[in-house]
Amino acid sequence: MRMDESSENVTLDTRAGPSLEYTVMAVGLPLVIFIIGFAGNILVITVILKRRSLQTPTNCYLLSLCVADCILLISSNLPTIPEPLLRAEDWPYGSFMCTLCVFLGYLGANVSSLSIGAFTVERYIGICHSLKAQTICTVSRARRILFVLWTLAILYCSPWLALAKVVPHTRNGTVVQSCTYTLERYYYGIYYVFDFVVFYVVPLVLSSVLYFFMIRLLLKDGAPRSTEHRSLQPRNRGAAARMQVVRMLIVIVVLFGTLWLPYRIVVVYNSFQDSLLQFKDSWFWLFCRNMVFINSAINPIVYNMLSVKFRRAFRDIVCKGKERGAFNDGTDTTSVRLSRMSTRYSFTADMLMNGRIVQQEPFLWTRSYTR
Repeated sequence: MRMDESSENVTLDTRAGPSLEYTVMAVGLPLVIFIIGFAGNILVITVILKRRSLQTPTNCYLLSLCVADCILLISSNLPTIPEPLLRAEDWPYGSFMCTLCVFLGYLGANVSSLSIGAFTVERYIGICHSLKAQTICTVSRARRILFVLWTLAILYCSPWLALAKVVPHTRNGTVVQSCTYTLERYYYGIYYVFDFVVFYVVPLVLSSVLYFFMIRLLLKDGAPRSTEHRSLQPRNRGAAARMQVVRMLIVIVVLFGTLWLPYRIVVVYNSFQDSLLQFKDSWFWLFCRNMVFINSAINPIVYNMLSVKFRRAFRDIVCKGKERGAFNDGTDTTSVRLSRMSTRYSFTADMLMNGRIVQQEPFLWTRSYTR
């Protein structure tokens, strides 16, 4: 049980116990989400680490997102699965696990937000400022940025190591151990508001603005040209390929905003309301937190649906097949040379004919610029 759903927020009829329908849903749905989500994220992590052609700056941030999602699923989803089978509000895992799960739950959620913001900025630089991107958007720099983001997230979430504990109390004549707060709930409300703004509103607003500029530029670059400009087709194909990546990332951001919204809103609302006005319905909370868990489980499905490279890599890993030549475009020397030539040609032709510079983005699609 997450801290925001502790005894002050969620109520069940402890005398009769939860209904059979609720028990089946509350146990079965999180279990299915955990199996699919954890296996899928581990598969994505394995694919990125094993495939040199997938070790790009953008995929570094996607790997960080997968790790954060795994942490969230383990610390927040997994402990809730047996919850309906236990006494209401009882935490059976001990004080240490209470503190650790709360800390890791917030860490996973916040790093997910930071990773989404980071790959949005990285794609914006790569597409809208492609000349700077060759030196800014590198794998080595992405790793350094992620190290800073994870360090900041750990420091930010570290107060939870002192703000969560197991407290015994009596419930209908039975002593139960609840994972709950050490301070007045009002102070946590301030924390939730700050959390909501910094790790939800800001990433969504930033992503909306930057993706608008990216799509506008890509649509302009990918517009049909006359036959006399056929020599510029390599650049148009590059724009189409980048648009495919942008579409996948936009889907991830939209899912993040949609699936986290009910939980974020209700947690902030309940933090500043009297007990009688709070949302406490167990079915509603089941819906809210499972939306969060689905968000952590669905990204690998998105990669498989919208990315040809990921789909081929998934198939190779699952089927234990050999790397296909068509997939190994990042390791083929001829492909690298041709990519460099087409990039240089596209750059020169566009500068001469259109009077502006829009270079292809070699660091994303070829190995030669990956560090």
